[in-house]
Amino acid sequence: MIKSKILVGLVVLFSILFLVFQFNGSYLWSEYSRCLIIPLITLLYLVCIKRKSFYFTMFLVLYSLSELMIFGIYFIPSQIDYLLGNGLNIAAYMSLVIGILRTMDITYIMNNYSMHLIVLLVLNVYVIYVLLKIETPHLVSYENVVEFIYNVITLLLLSVSLLNLSLIHISEP
Repeated sequence: MIKSKILVGLVVLFSILFLVFQFNGSYLWSEYSRCLIIPLITLLYLVCIKRKSFYFTMFLVLYSLSELMIFGIYFIPSQIDYLLGNGLNIAAYMSLVIGILRTMDITYIMNNYSMHLIVLLVLNVYVIYVLLKIETPHLVSYENVVEFIYNVITLLLLSVSLLNLSLIHISEP
């Protein structure tokens, strides 16, 4: 109980510090205070929640590690920092996708939501196409590949979450 109150207090404190530093134009201190919020929420989850979801815990831990990388920004080359940070975020989002997919009845979705799946697929392909057109289309680099994978995983998470939400809504009385 005391640990949770301390952690909540620290989350609130760093959130306020983030806002104060942001409004004052102290962007470096703003970033330092912002990157501590998610790791503190992760600690709060690990301390307070008794029945933890493995995939959600993995999401929080991986995302927290990505956030904490700001403290190594002067020691890690920028290419490695970019790849490692985005790789951790991609892995974090994939753990959420897997966690959601494990709770869903895929055959039920395929049988009852085929039109929805087609519309989601077309929309996702269109969004990816537009994003690829906006980015530098003539230059292929590792940043473009990482951004492409990041965008695909984010859209996949959005689509899976939307389908899961519709299934939850249908199953409720």
